[in-house]
Formats: sequence, C-alpha cells, structure tokens
Amino acid sequence: MSTGRVKSRLTVDANGQSIQGALRPRVGGSLNVSYTAAAGTSTILSNAEIVRLISTTDCHVRFGEVDNVAAVVTDMLMKAGQYEYFSLRGSKYISAIRDTADGSLNIQIVE
Repeated sequence: MSTGRVKSRLTVDANGQSIQGALRPRVGGSLNVSYTAAAGTSTILSNAEIVRLISTTDCHVRFGEVDNVAAVVTDMLMKAGQYEYFSLRGSKYISAIRDTADGSLNIQIVE
C-alpha cells in the first residue's frame, strides 16, 4: 500500500546515505578575484553565508575575517573548473593565489 510520499532522488555517498544540500541553489550575486603570484582578495562578503567557488586555473584559497587576508601556496588547493561550496562561518573575505598559472576565482553567493 502506497503512503503517497514521493521518494527523494538525492545523490548518495559511498555508504548509500543521502547527501543533503542545496538541490537548486539560487545565486544572489557573484564577483571575480584575479590572482597571480601575488594573492588577490575579494571585497567584503558580509551578507553571504554560503558561497560556490570555481577557478579558471588551479589555485589556493584562504578565508578570513579581515580585508588583508592573503592566500599562500600551502593553503587549500582548488582545482580548475571544479565547483566547491563553502560555509563562510563568520569569514568575510576570500583570497586566492595561483598554483602554477595566473587566473580568476569566481565567487557566487548562494541564497
């Protein structure tokens, strides 16, 4: 007997557990941060809670609470062309620095 409930079609992890998340996130604005051998830093993201990042080349990113946050090559690696979602958890700025080639980090604010 059917209960009338529709089973969700969420992506599952390696253990078969549903991965909860924004199935259809709405972008509330975006900005680009250019980076070279010198780190580039975003403008203030005070109203953002979740961001989606994608870079044009491999780069390293760092989150910070002050406008002079600067990524270094030992920070988290973002692979070119791959989207990643992050909760800012109080951070207001994102900085990026190139891995091997100059590029741009696109920051999309998710609402």
